Amino acid sequence: MGEIKSTLDLVMEKTKHLSLSKAERKAQRNKEVRGHLKGLVQKFQDEVLNQKQLEKELNVLKKKYAQSAVSDILKAVIIEALDINRDNAKIFALLSDIFQTDPKPIVTVAAEYKKKIKEIYKKSKGARIKMLAEKHFISGSAIVPNLENDVRLKKELNRIQLAYEALLSKEKGRL
Repeated sequence: MGEIKSTLDLVMEKTKHLSLSKAERKAQRNKEVRGHLKGLVQKFQDEVLNQKQLEKELNVLKKKYAQSAVSDILKAVIIEALDINRDNAKIFALLSDIFQTDPKPIVTVAAEYKKKIKEIYKKSKGARIKMLAEKHFISGSAIVPNLENDVRLKKELNRIQLAYEALLSKEKGRL
């Protein structure tokens, strides 16, 4: 009676003559390293790892893979982790401590963005309160306008975010 083969056996039999080229192996290794590094940076941002623990994990990866490959990919991963809507203090610390890179231009862009957003919210809130007082005769310290449903405010915030993300991308490119 014939042998019943599993799907895995059939696949292995059909692909036994295939092998990865040197470039494909390198790309696969880089993808694997990038995945590890993204996870470590995310854990660091989420405060699951402190900087010493992160550096310890990085040393393990550097021993397992080539030192320079890990460093190059790490810098790219750290730069990708920069987000205009997030607190980037930990990422700035990594850039400064590990790569001796001055994050001041990016810090400036992020600070300007946050300042601009606060100004827009304050202006919009004031305009809504004024409109409620003038049109509907509603006033007082308990008035809290619902800015989440303001379509014009959303459009303005989106426009500002896109502009500052472009500035951030430009600064990322300089790193």
